[in-house]
Amino acid sequence: MTRISLIISIAFLWIETVCCTHFRGGIFYWTPVSKVPSPTINVSIVQSYSWVRSYEFCDSVTIATRGLIGSNSTPLQCISGCGNNGGYCDCITTDVVCTDYSITQDLSSGQKVSYVSITQNARFYLTFQNSNWSPLATASSASWSITSLVNLVVRSDNGLINSPPVVSVLPIIHLPVSVQSTVNLLVTDADNDYIQCRWARLGGVDECGGVCQAVTGALLLSNCSLIFTPTIPQIYYAAAIMVEDFYSNTSTLVPLSSTPVQFLIHTYSSPTSCSTKPVIIGPYPDQSCIDVKVGIPFTITLTAEIGCTGTAITDFNTVSPVGMVKSSSIIAVNSKIYSLSFTWTPTLEQIGSQIFCVAAIGTFNIQSSQVCYRLVVSLVSSANTCPPLTTVLIPIDTTLSTEIDQDDYIRYVFLVVGIITGFLCAMLAMWAIHFFLNRQICCLKPKNKYEPTSSAILNRSTMSNSRQAFA
Repeated sequence: MTRISLIISIAFLWIETVCCTHFRGGIFYWTPVSKVPSPTINVSIVQSYSWVRSYEFCDSVTIATRGLIGSNSTPLQCISGCGNNGGYCDCITTDVVCTDYSITQDLSSGQKVSYVSITQNARFYLTFQNSNWSPLATASSASWSITSLVNLVVRSDNGLINSPPVVSVLPIIHLPVSVQSTVNLLVTDADNDYIQCRWARLGGVDECGGVCQAVTGALLLSNCSLIFTPTIPQIYYAAAIMVEDFYSNTSTLVPLSSTPVQFLIHTYSSPTSCSTKPVIIGPYPDQSCIDVKVGIPFTITLTAEIGCTGTAITDFNTVSPVGMVKSSSIIAVNSKIYSLSFTWTPTLEQIGSQIFCVAAIGTFNIQSSQVCYRLVVSLVSSANTCPPLTTVLIPIDTTLSTEIDQDDYIRYVFLVVGIITGFLCAMLAMWAIHFFLNRQICCLKPKNKYEPTSSAILNRSTMSNSRQAFA
């Protein structure tokens, strides 16, 4: 019996460490539905998580039908300060509606918004904990812990309920080895508070599980810029960061609230023949505001330009609102530009601002910079709030590369020399023909019909005699 128990234990351990290394990061934050104080505050809690796609499957059908991925058995639970949790019930599940997937990156991502009523002046920590992360450079299987500070105490500066920072970042960031790269988190704050970023830590509250400060050699600045020069290719690092808001830059000891953000950094060897990143070129500039109406289908076609000749755009890494479906394949517009279309019909529950972020992935896993759009959803009868859009025009034909190799250069030189030589030969031939025709016209002039006069004969005779005398 002991041997059987040991075998069963080993089997479960193998399942836990091999089969269930499936987590790939996430973000969650809360925000008051109304900032006006009241005995009970209605709070929305937004959860966004990513998983290994082969473990949590998602495709266009899953997105269209708003299928769930993740765990419905592990709740978002209070971990500290629970005596002042305002009646929070630990009843919000952590499964999310699938919003994005990538076959090439083995990635499924999703989001969910839940609502809960909490009494005013509550202050406690919410967390999502479990195991395991997908294999990392620092551990083959590490536990995760994503923790946020919920603070419904009335602000002392304006008498309102605080809103925490909102962060947007792609679930996987691809960085080349031996190159210093900077990853900038996109952070907004409804109260325009002073924002700082720091590494998540264990401390009195577990904010990061087994991936605390796990990006070896990286530098995280307080302005939320992560600077990293990877040295080993083809591995993953888990970055666990806390984004905190404060009244001002002179009072940074106790945060008003905190938003956790955890994502993956994948390293790759950049080929010597190509180190230029692809670029998202359309349809609109980064940070554009776009008006979208409830129940009206909205389509956006993203376009990206390759960084090097001979490469291609192989994927678009996205963070999408719930229900946005991408087309089945990437279209090659020409030899340098690729496009992918997304369609979305927003619902009543999505009224407000939705964020749509994207980066293009090229050959060799070279990733473009992130571009984000703010989609403002409103009723059909409501007026638009965004300024007029500036559309980025795609060049009609960019098939001719601006990069010329040595053989092409030699051919161009010979072509130019040939054109110049041909022109000179043509000019010389035209001059020769002109000269020949002039000679022929001169020789064909008719003789004078009239005999010379006697005076003319006398003059010629006189000139002849003068020459003889001189001789």
